[in-house]
Amino acid sequence: MKKLILSAALALPFLFNAQLMSENFDTYADGDILSIVGVSNGWGEWNGGSGTAESNTASSMFAFSGLNSGKAIGGNNGLWTWADITEGTLKFSMKLYVPDESNGAFIGLGDAAMTSQPNSINVLGDSLLFALDWGAQALIGSPVSIASDSWIAIDFILDIDNQTVELFVDGTSIGTGGTAFGVGLGFGGINFWGEALNPFTGTQLPAEYYFDDLAIVDLLASIEEENTSSMNISPNPSN
Repeated sequence: MKKLILSAALALPFLFNAQLMSENFDTYADGDILSIVGVSNGWGEWNGGSGTAESNTASSMFAFSGLNSGKAIGGNNGLWTWADITEGTLKFSMKLYVPDESNGAFIGLGDAAMTSQPNSINVLGDSLLFALDWGAQALIGSPVSIASDSWIAIDFILDIDNQTVELFVDGTSIGTGGTAFGVGLGFGGINFWGEALNPFTGTQLPAEYYFDDLAIVDLLASIEEENTSSMNISPNPSN
């Protein structure tokens, strides 16, 4: 009697949101100047220079995954940019680490040219985090306490069509607010500034913080991936 071995193919569709940009800093070396080594992935400086003190750097001091993270400190005023997006629903995700000796952090969300920053994520001291709608001069939700010397997960959901945003910290929604991003002003960049800005008093102090696993995801665009294996019958020919 002939022994038949049958392997059947299964076509299984998997849906993924479309990731537009990402950065984990693990292709760089410790101390690399991002506005030099990371130009092809959108890294630059506020005033358009390259390799100046404004640039963020790669650092092995702390990392959420892999060996490196990005670093903002003092006079750094680095940019991570792409082509402006003027419609849809996007998610900006990152991991953030604020050392306990830091004065805080400022992360601005703007267009690629940074002519405007409608929203920002702020940390005061090493423990108080909140987001701002600068157009309305209003908080997005309420400030939350975070643990210093610990990585936290931040997700910023931007609905450009309806001009609203929602902030998640470690998977919990902190609140919603407004944004000026829309048809006339596209979302195209993140400003990692090495300063801590207190918007309530105007006080500005040098800061130090680290960021890792950055991603810009289009939540409305999905990619369908099909995993297919072929059918084989052995021996061949067989009944």
